[in-house]
Amino acid sequence: MKIKPKLISLSITIILMIIGGIIQFSTNNKTRMQNTVKLKEVSSYHEITIEDKIVLNIEENYDTYLFYSKMFGISMDNLKKEIINTNKESFNVYDLSNRGTCYETLDISLLHFLENLEETKPKLFNRKYQYKKVNKKYIYGLIDYFSSIYDNVDAKTLKAIAYLESGNLSASSMMLKNNIFGGMASRGLIKYPSIEYGVYRYVLLMSKSYYGKGLTTVETIGKKYNPVTVGNKQVANPSWVAQVKKFISKFENNTSLTLETLKEMEW
Repeated sequence: MKIKPKLISLSITIILMIIGGIIQFSTNNKTRMQNTVKLKEVSSYHEITIEDKIVLNIEENYDTYLFYSKMFGISMDNLKKEIINTNKESFNVYDLSNRGTCYETLDISLLHFLENLEETKPKLFNRKYQYKKVNKKYIYGLIDYFSSIYDNVDAKTLKAIAYLESGNLSASSMMLKNNIFGGMASRGLIKYPSIEYGVYRYVLLMSKSYYGKGLTTVETIGKKYNPVTVGNKQVANPSWVAQVKKFISKFENNTSLTLETLKEMEW
């Protein structure tokens, strides 16, 4: 039996249409699958909350957060909770206090956050005293480290003053109170909960109450820090000024210290 050419042509056309349909279905299905994957990726991206970002930032900078939580005497859990509560609408690591002021580094941002929290919620902070005998190099390193944060001060001058006031960090009456600079209160020498916190308060004091008010030379600092009266005039104690200037030559400014390097200097 002979098959007519028209019938053969029609059959071939039908077969080609079926094959084309299968190919098109496969292509469309592949495209839909790709789009689904992309949608999932976008969906996953939008599911990241502000709290997730905060937790991730703390994990990525854990050593920094841990250092300051220990120094201030606040638990990591409470610190994380307060940062989350303060940054519910948005999160900027350089403005942890969420006050519209961005700082240059995480350290400065975190310190300002903790300073504010210390004033508003003092019960979160454990002021339990601890004394540990550490390397003198570590203590001077702390001055360098905090001076890099409060960078209006001169680290060499601060180290020289501490050297003079504490007898090169050897006066037990001061060191047992984590007080390296002779800071006084109504009841005598101020007792700080840790050496890190004591050094931090010293540098902060010098930054705000001395250098921040234009007292930047040994003479102008001494007029407030260690004054004497000559005639009717208050001036810096000449002996104190001479000794501080002498001891400045013993030190260098090393404001590039990292927490990791600082930790290596501790013992």
